[in-house]
Order: sequence, then C-alpha cells, then structure tokens
Amino acid sequence: MAFGICKSLLLVAVSLTLTSWMYSAGANPVTSENEKHLRDDPFQAGHPLTEEEFQSGVTENKGATLENGLQPWKHQENGTGLSGCNNPHDTGKKNANKNADVRWPGAQIPYVISTAFLAEERRAIASAMAIYHGKTCIRFVPRSSQRDYLIIIKSSGCWAQKGRVGGAQQMSLGNGCVYQSVILHEFMHAVGFDHEQNRPDQARYITVNFTNILPQHHWLFVSKPRDAVNTIGNYDIKSIMHYGAYASDSVTPSLPTIVAKNGQKVGSGDGFTWMDIYKLNRLYGCPFG
Repeated sequence: MAFGICKSLLLVAVSLTLTSWMYSAGANPVTSENEKHLRDDPFQAGHPLTEEEFQSGVTENKGATLENGLQPWKHQENGTGLSGCNNPHDTGKKNANKNADVRWPGAQIPYVISTAFLAEERRAIASAMAIYHGKTCIRFVPRSSQRDYLIIIKSSGCWAQKGRVGGAQQMSLGNGCVYQSVILHEFMHAVGFDHEQNRPDQARYITVNFTNILPQHHWLFVSKPRDAVNTIGNYDIKSIMHYGAYASDSVTPSLPTIVAKNGQKVGSGDGFTWMDIYKLNRLYGCPFG
C-alpha cells in the first residue's frame, strides 16, 4: 500500500515538473482539472481581439527591440525535439502533407491571448490574423469551450508548436517578435508547417554552410525525410518560413549560412509569397484560384 502511494506521488511530481512552464486559460474558461492546475500560473487571458483591432492594419510594435540583436524567429534555446521555433513540446513527428492530424478541424483555430500584450501589439497580432482570413479559409476564433486551442503568450523568444497537438498549446511572441513577418511565420507553424529549409529537397535549391553554423543550431538547417516534414507545393527560397542568408546562429555573422544555387536572395520580406498562400490553402482544402 505504501509503495503504491509513493509511486503515485512520484508520477504526480514528474508530471508537474514536465508541465510547470505551461499556461492555460480561455476566453470563457471551462473547468477541467488540468486547466484548474494550469491557471495557478501567472498567465491571464485577455479579451478576444476586436474587429477594430483586426482592421487596424498595424504591422509592428514600434517600441519593440529584439534582444541581443537576434533575428526574430531565431531567438531559440536548443533544438532537442524541435520542429518549430524554440518549442520544447514539438517532437517533429507530425507534418503538413502526411498527417491530417496537424490540421485544425473546419480550418478554425480557437485562441486566447495574454493580457501581457500592449495595445499596439494586440493590433499587430490581429492584423496578421486578418491576413490569414483574407487569403485563406483559415479563421482564428475566440475560444469558448473547445478542448484544442492556441494560447498566445509573451514569453522568451518567438516560437510555436506545429499544427494542432491536442489540448492547450502555446505560441510565444516575446520582446522583438511582434512584427508582421514574425507573427505570420509563427502562426504558420501553429497552422501546421515546418521551416522551408528543412524540406527533403533542400539540397537542390540551397547550400547550407554548416561550418559557419554553431553546432547546437545545426538542427535548424538540416533537411528532413519526407515523412517528417511538409512537402506541399514547390520549394520556395523566399517563403515566410525560410531563413535568410545570414544568421545570428553563425560562427561568423558577416558570412552567409545559406546560399541559393540560383543566385537569388534567400528568405522572405514582410509577408506571404504566392507559394505560401497556395500551401496554406492546399493543406486546409480552401478554394484557391
């Protein structure tokens, strides 16, 4: 009997250790025991984004600065088990073309947003959502009582879990992350996509200079097998999901880490490419023409 009690206490302790960093709340909270526990953390759910915020057209938080001069979506800790941007819960096993489970049912993504965001940051996040609404059939909707939902937090760095993972899942837009290109990028992870340079056909289009990349960041640049990464559409060196030629993860930042074999500029501008939009619509079966 005593052994059984000790075993139960040990399992609880392990569970609490693994989940202590997670936060959970809803626009209209439900009362599951898991959520009651998670709500003891500092996260507080703010009001859902408003139509006025969606229509604001704000593309950045002008007061934000990126810590240590890092590229926004490269503000990461380590790559163990990651397929998104600094996400400790993404195993990389799901992908956008082989596993329908990454998709959010009905192309609707219930969300809650932290009270930590400033008014200008809320408008920038809402404006990025509005771009998805305008170019795809994907819709971000305030969470009511849905079991699976996205929690938008202001944590350290810019990262997201890939696709629908089940239950409450996080996306972080930390200091320096609230810019249109970064928000679109992280939402595209949450929708179900990996980094473009991780595609298995990477070597046909780019050369990765691994000698100029710190060993702990090599995982960000390796190509993955077809059963571990999305391959919808063509390889797109200008995708919102593609890293640029120069990286803060490099040994010598003045030298490129990625070079396009056709000589074109690598990496995206501030928004989606045509191929990004095609891939999003293809994954979710949206009308596209």
